Parts: sequence; structure tokens; C-alpha cells
Amino acid sequence: MGNAITPMPGAVVLAAPFVLLGNSAYQNGFWLAVFFVALAHRLKDARAPLLLLWTVLLLSPVVLHALLTGNDYVANSLYILLPLACLSDAVSGRARPSRRAYSALVFLGVGLSSRANFLILLPLVTAFLAHRVGARTAILYTGVVIAVFAGVTLPFYLHDPPHFSPLHTTHKLAQYESILPHAGLVVPTLGALAAVALSGTRLNRTLPQLLRNCAVVQAALVVPVGVMATIRSQRLDLTEAGYGIFFLFFGVTAYWLARSGALRRAARANPDGSGEA
Repeated sequence: MGNAITPMPGAVVLAAPFVLLGNSAYQNGFWLAVFFVALAHRLKDARAPLLLLWTVLLLSPVVLHALLTGNDYVANSLYILLPLACLSDAVSGRARPSRRAYSALVFLGVGLSSRANFLILLPLVTAFLAHRVGARTAILYTGVVIAVFAGVTLPFYLHDPPHFSPLHTTHKLAQYESILPHAGLVVPTLGALAAVALSGTRLNRTLPQLLRNCAVVQAALVVPVGVMATIRSQRLDLTEAGYGIFFLFFGVTAYWLARSGALRRAARANPDGSGEA
């Protein structure tokens, strides 16, 4: 339709195979399937991930809307979430970084070259890695992610900087400056402050904690926009609700993993079924 492209080059690269298959919308189904398999493997049970997916599909109209219209918000969220889960399994206190860890870092670097809102998750990822492998290795790993991100993004930008179309997204918040002066600066700053506040290693010891914090940071970007849209319309305005997908999967996965872990610990503590779970 002649509109400027919104995602950054990484999203284009990851969508390309599905375009070749006939439609970029197929990526949503693919990444949901990968998400299901990964969660079933982690939980060693397919029933809980299946229940999670059906819960999201039945209770979240914006997810159904995204799947039916073919936008990439679901896929985009999942190919950020999944390499974090891979990292959680791959990193340890061993001196030599594993090939699996580097593969996850490369995957994450490409994924981050999708939308700028995900870049502010890097402090959380670094804190998580620092707890697992120490500060020095965490900095090395984060450097790999940034290098991959730059390697994917910069060639497109340097080819024609003035017409690097994702830059037009920086003006999306300008429509709300009558409500919140400098909204284009204030909202990203809120997200960045949330990321810094939650980037302590004690707050990112486990994968559920990391995913929970990622959800909070993304919500810090999305919720203010929804509030400003409602103020401008002088009624409940859900036109920006679709962006909630960016924190939805992080949040529900964090809860599901934490809940499943609590149930497993309760089962081990009460092998005969006695007592309260």
C-alpha cells in the first residue's frame, strides 16, 4: 500500500522465509508452535502449555485480532522470549562459553533488530547473565548480542540514513504531546527507568523473574500510551491495546513457569499427597 515499513531489518529477515512460502502471517503460527514445544520441553508436560495457549487465545481478543489480520506482534514477542529461554538453559558458571549459548545470543541479536522497544530489555538480560556466569562473561555475552544487532541493522541504515523507514516510528508519540509534553521522550524514559530499576541480579535470578521483569518494562511503555489515548478520546480507548501483546507473552509465561515450579516443589515436599500444596 506504499506505507513505510515499521519493523527494523531483523524482523524483515525473520519474516522472509514465510514471505517466500506465500504470506508473512504464517510466522505467527510457526512461532506459536515453537513456543508450545519449548514450553512443553521445559515443563516436561504438554498439558500446561496447551492450557496456556488456549487461555491466551480465548481471553485475549488482541491476540486473535493479530492472528486474523496477520500482523507480526505475536511472532515478534516470541522470537525475543524464546532465545531468553534458550539462554537460561545454556548458560552456567562454566569458564568456556557453550556453542548453544552463542547460538541463543545470535538469535537474540537478530530478534532485537525488530522493534526499538525491545532494546531496553538488555539491562535485564545482562543482569540475568551476570547472576549465571559472572559480570565479565555477562558483558562479553551482551557485547555479542549488540554486535549481531549492529551487523543486521547498520547495513540497512547506512545504505540510506534519511530513508531508513523505521525511524518514522519515533514520531508516533508526537500525537499525544498535547496531553503529555515531550511524550516522545517521556514514555521511552519511563521504560528505560523501569529497566534500570529492575536490572539488579537479585531480581533476575530465574527465568520466570527475568520474563516478569521484561513484561513490566514493556508495560511501562504501552500502558501510558493507552492512558493518553483514553484521555484524548474522553472515553475508554483501546485502539492502542494491540501493543499489549509485547508484554502479554512475557507475563503469562513468567506466571506459568513460576506456578508450575511451585507445584513441582510442593509435590516433592509431599510425595504421599499429604499436607497442603
